[in-house]
Parts: sequence; structure tokens; C-alpha cells
Amino acid sequence: VFKIGDKVRITWEANPPPGVWLDLELFEISGDKPNIASNGQCLNCTGGGLRSGVQALSPITNGAGGIDWEVGKLYAGGYVKPGSHYILKANISKTGGPSECPAKFAGCTVDLGVDWSDAAFSLTN
Repeated sequence: VFKIGDKVRITWEANPPPGVWLDLELFEISGDKPNIASNGQCLNCTGGGLRSGVQALSPITNGAGGIDWEVGKLYAGGYVKPGSHYILKANISKTGGPSECPAKFAGCTVDLGVDWSDAAFSLTN
């Protein structure tokens, strides 16, 4: 259980290539546990990801790292509503070069890794 507006430290151990960044997204799910397919998609997420207030932390460096997440805060301002079925998605990405992007685009985002919360958590006021 997390209180909306509190700060929670999110940590990781990483060994990424240069120039990668981290995005966090908050999702609501049906049920108490995320159902993640082999391709990394959340099968029981309801609606789209809510931008969580941790925007494109760059660069992610080798070794241990961390960031303070303001619980429930949205990029656009404001906060999510309290609830008991939230999960967090951490995504590491980089800007792709010509060989990694569709021919009609000079650049694109290339996803390098995704990690989801192991279980649903509650957000309270």
C-alpha cells in the first residue's frame, strides 16, 4: 500500500549500453496479479498506461541506480485516483539509428527491456 503523493525509492542494477533512459508507467489491472505475455504485453491491464511522473531519466549508467517516484503523480499534473489494483512498468529505451527504424523515419524509440511489478498494489489518499 502506497500513499498518493509520498516518495518511494525505485532502485535497479543495470548494465545497459550508452544512451539509454528509463520511463515508468502506472497501470490499473483486473485481478491481484499482472498477467504478462511472453512478448511483454500486459494482458489484464485496463486502459492505457498512466504516465507516472518519472519522465525519461537519462542516462542510465552501469551498476546500481535509483530514482524517487512520487506515488500516483501524472506527467500532465495531478494524481491518479485511489485504488487497489495498480502495477508499475519500467521500460528502458534508446533513440534508434537508421538501421533500427522504419525507412520513412529518421529516428525512433527502441525498447531494450521491460520489467513489471510482481503483484498489484494499492494507492490511498
